[in-house]
Amino acid sequence: MKPVAPLFRRAAAAASPEQADTPMRCTRTPSLASLRPLTAALAAALAVFAGALAVPVAALAQTAPPASASAPAVASGPDAYAAAEAHDRREQAALDERRADVARRNDDMMRRYQTQQHDCYARFLVNRCLDQAREAMRSEKAALRVEQLAIEDESRALRTAARQRREAQREQQRLADAPRREAEEQRNQAQYQARQQAQAQRAAQRAAEAPQRAANERAYEQKQAERRAQASEAAAGASAAAARRADNASRYEAKQRDAEENRQRVEARRANAARRAASAADTASAPPPAATPTPAPGPVSTPSPAPGVSTPRPGK
Repeated sequence: MKPVAPLFRRAAAAASPEQADTPMRCTRTPSLASLRPLTAALAAALAVFAGALAVPVAALAQTAPPASASAPAVASGPDAYAAAEAHDRREQAALDERRADVARRNDDMMRRYQTQQHDCYARFLVNRCLDQAREAMRSEKAALRVEQLAIEDESRALRTAARQRREAQREQQRLADAPRREAEEQRNQAQYQARQQAQAQRAAQRAAEAPQRAANERAYEQKQAERRAQASEAAAGASAAAARRADNASRYEAKQRDAEENRQRVEARRANAARRAASAADTASAPPPAATPTPAPGPVSTPSPAPGVSTPRPGK
C-alpha cells in the first residue's frame, strides 16, 4: 500500500482546480454564513481523508492482479521469453481496459456533477447544495486519481520488468554466443596471421628474385636490340639486293638491245651480199655487148651503204 500522505496531497491537488467554480453565496443569517465555510471545509477534509484511507485498499484489491499471474518468468529460453512477452501483452491490455474504465467513470462523475450543479439552483439552500455536490465530486475524483496512479505505477513496473527481461535475454544470448564469437575471432585472427605470413614470404621471394629478374630484363633488352639490328641489316640488305636486281635488269635490257641491233646489221649485210651476188650472176650470163669504144677510165663510184649497214672491208 502506498503512503497516505502523498496520495492525500495528490488527491487534494487534483481536486483544487474546482474552487474557481464557487458561485456567489446567498445567505440570510450572518451567523450561519460565518459558520458554513468552516463546516464545508472541515467536511471536505474529512471526506478526502476518509477516501484516501479507504479507496487505496479497495482499489488495490479490485485492480491488483493475482500473484501467480503477475510473477515474472524465472525460466530462460526462447519459449519462456515468448510466454513472458505474451503475459506482458495481456497485462498491458488489462491495464488499458482499467485506464479506459477510470476515464469513463470520470466522465460519468463530471456529468453527474454538472447535473447536480444545475439541480442545486432550484433548491432553497443553493450554496450548501453546491458545496455538497462539489465535495462529493472531489472525493470521487480523488478516488479515481488514486486508482489512476495505481494503474500508472503498475504500467511502469510492467515496462520496467519487460525492459529488464529483454536486457537479461540479450545478456543470455551474448553469453550463449560467446564461445562462437571467440572461436570466430580466433579463426579470423589465424586467417589474418596466415595472410600476413604469406604476404611476407611473397615479399621475401620477390626480394630474392630481384637480381634474377633484373638479369632477365637486361638479357631480354639485349636480345630485342639484336633483333632490331638484324632487322635493320636485313632491310638494308634487301634494299641493296633490290638495287642490284634493278641494275642487272637495266644491263640485261641494254645487252638485249645491242644484240638486236647487231643482228639487224648482220642481216642487212647478208642481204646486200646476196643482192651483189645475184647482180654479178646476171651480168655473167648476159651476151657480150657489141664492141664499143672504151671510154676513158674515170673514178669508180661505189654505192653508199644503207643506213645502219656497215660497209664490208676487204679481206673479209
